[in-house]
Amino acid sequence: MRILRAAMVGLIAAVLIAVPAAAAPLVPSLTLKIEPRYYSDQGNFSAIAVLAGATSNVTGVLYFRRYATAACTGGFEMLGGIGVSGNREYNSPNLQSGALGDFGMTVFFDSSNTTVNTDQTSACVKYLRQQRTTVEIHLPRNRFDTPAKLEPQITASHEGVVELERFAAADCTGTPRVVPAGPVTDDALGNHSLRAAYRGTETLAEAFSTCRAYTVGTYVRGRVFEDIDSNGTLDDGEKGLAGVTVTLRKGPSTVDTAQTDAEGRYEFFVTSAGDYTIVQNQPQGFDSTTPDELALQVPGNVLADFGEASAEPSVRPITTSAAASQQPLAAEGGRTGLELVRYGAIALIAIAVIVLLVLLYAARARRDY
Repeated sequence: MRILRAAMVGLIAAVLIAVPAAAAPLVPSLTLKIEPRYYSDQGNFSAIAVLAGATSNVTGVLYFRRYATAACTGGFEMLGGIGVSGNREYNSPNLQSGALGDFGMTVFFDSSNTTVNTDQTSACVKYLRQQRTTVEIHLPRNRFDTPAKLEPQITASHEGVVELERFAAADCTGTPRVVPAGPVTDDALGNHSLRAAYRGTETLAEAFSTCRAYTVGTYVRGRVFEDIDSNGTLDDGEKGLAGVTVTLRKGPSTVDTAQTDAEGRYEFFVTSAGDYTIVQNQPQGFDSTTPDELALQVPGNVLADFGEASAEPSVRPITTSAAASQQPLAAEGGRTGLELVRYGAIALIAIAVIVLLVLLYAARARRDY
């Protein structure tokens, strides 16, 4: 009898404990996800509510509440209800309406059966509703001589703070150097890029321009000239030599080649610092009055002139006919000497004959007396 009574008491206690446990509703989790910034003219924009931990057959309604403050205090605007059908993500109605500025939002889960799933309210999430803005940048050219004086032209759709972001790479990658917008100087050789950044305001979105690439370099210039006085210096009145090939080298490698123009000028645009050698091809008919290879350093001495003096004409034989042109000058001189001796001998003979005739005439005259 005692055993039966104890069993009955245990059974009643188990039933009393089990019934409240089965009747206790589940407490689901409810979170709200929303981008902190967006543009007012990009079309529909929705927050995302995530319901988890409820029963698989959960039902009810999600109500999205928008507050005029970022802290979700004061009154709110009800944006509409979304029917719940299970644990998953739910998109809010379009959030584009309303004024510009900061807002706060929560989502409230109203369970249709509170005996199974409890009502829940998500944490407050703030977002910023801004107006789209644009900014653009233009450079007068994309190649600059060091130190480069960049004069970008910047346009923005709204008033506000605009800054320049300068990148060491040509594609606006890496960490930029930020400077106020306006004329700036860049003395670093190589390929770089520039971008304008509009920082935005409470109601205007920040914006970035397209990337503008540019190159900073040093011009290596000079002339190949006819050095009339052979002093190795380009003086007033000395003209340039056209069509002379000039080569720029860095170590054993050829960087570039150029030909002098009508005034004997050439130039190279160098975008990398270092030691260089500039070499000219010797023009025909000239002798160099300066070295044919000149060393220079970039940045640094970037002027290299080459002097050339006209070569002396070669000594050639003097000829009077085609046959005579094949005889050396010494043979011409020897023949002329023999002819002089011959003419001299004839002259002496003629004088002797004349003297003899005079003597004969004088002897006859004495005989007649």
